[in-house]
Amino acid sequence: MNKVKPNASMTIACIQLNATSDKQANLKKTESHLLQAISFGASHIFLPEVFNYRGPKATLAANAESLTGPSINLLKKFAKDHQVWIHSGSICEVIPNSEKMYNTSVVINPEGKLVAKYRKMNLFDATVGDTVITESEYFEAGKAIVTADMGGLKLGLSICFDLRFGTIFEKLKNNDVEAIAIPSSFTTPTGKAHWEILIRARAIETHAYVIAPNQTGFGSSNVPTYGNSMIIDPWGTILARASEDYEGVITANISPEKAHETRNIFHRNRK
Repeated sequence: MNKVKPNASMTIACIQLNATSDKQANLKKTESHLLQAISFGASHIFLPEVFNYRGPKATLAANAESLTGPSINLLKKFAKDHQVWIHSGSICEVIPNSEKMYNTSVVINPEGKLVAKYRKMNLFDATVGDTVITESEYFEAGKAIVTADMGGLKLGLSICFDLRFGTIFEKLKNNDVEAIAIPSSFTTPTGKAHWEILIRARAIETHAYVIAPNQTGFGSSNVPTYGNSMIIDPWGTILARASEDYEGVITANISPEKAHETRNIFHRNRK
């Protein structure tokens, strides 16, 4: 396995996608972007929410998969073949004997094994412009806070709308995470107002890196998504940022030790 020494510097990559209702095309371009991330020297690669399929909500259940389905299996094979860590962003996960799904992230190690899974806890029920979005109609909320040892990086997991709920991030901070993944399909109207503010705030309040790969293009309710994928350091500094409109890969060198150093500045006298 491609092991990373604790607290060593590492290169991470965020992939920004415009996923559509063509699953095979989504998987093909995901693999192409994964290869590009490797060419940039990334050892830890992060995908956006619902990286493999974005279509009308009526078609989501038919395109949902298990965690041993083709989309996650592609990532497992890629991770093993190229000896990298992959955070899947998320997929719509089948729930046996249910009409609903989970919105699920997984972490895959360089042996191609799934080492953590997180199911989105806060579902996006909102009105964006003239569009009403009610994820709770077709998704089941997850119940558990999840952290993962991602090859020398203690990672906290969250997905998109979780960003607005500070209690999750407080619990992740109390678990001494060094980075937090927030894969998203964050809308343009809300993104322009809140995306940068919230992800920088989460980094500042948790003293952890925030890794936020987002979608661009149009989401499942035909609402435009904001792009602007970012990697933020524990001081709230933007290390890398994608455009609003284009797919691609951004990278940054991070050091998990910086999370502890930043935390110690504000908690030096903590008992």
